Amino acid sequence: MSDFIPIEPPPGGMPYAVPFLGFNIERVPTLAVDLFQLAEWSQNLEDVRSLLELITDEVMIPSVHENFLAGGRPPWEPLSEYTLAQKQGNSILIETGNLLDVATAQSTWVIDAAEGEGSVIVQDLPGAEYGFYHMTGTTYMPQRAFLDFQDEDLDKIDMVMGHWVDVQTLTSGFFE
Repeated sequence: MSDFIPIEPPPGGMPYAVPFLGFNIERVPTLAVDLFQLAEWSQNLEDVRSLLELITDEVMIPSVHENFLAGGRPPWEPLSEYTLAQKQGNSILIETGNLLDVATAQSTWVIDAAEGEGSVIVQDLPGAEYGFYHMTGTTYMPQRAFLDFQDEDLDKIDMVMGHWVDVQTLTSGFFE
């Protein structure tokens, strides 16, 4: 609501008005919490499986894919002359695309979640088991950790988590 309060004009001057902004409180709102809705909301937040699935699909798998395409982040050690002579191309860890396909397949990522806690791991690379040698390196082969995550991934995970909490809150009926 905006009202204008006239003010006495200065000596010899024209009258003018100063805007007055204000509001009236006619009643104080109360927050009534339905305990059932609160319990449902809390239970939704404890079921973190869907959160871990989102993080895996939207952040982790794309980050691993980018590691392959970029040749490592930070860059992997270049291929030796011997290896380059044997390969069809010069891309590191991508000759047939098998390791890339397996490492970025949703079925490769194992999600374990219960009671508000959970984990996501890659415990097997079916059909591309040799990938673990690349992850750790050997006496004759440098480490090329393709399952590494970047600092920027943490910001993306925060965004996914915020969105997930919003969805859980809205679908629980807590604020109806």
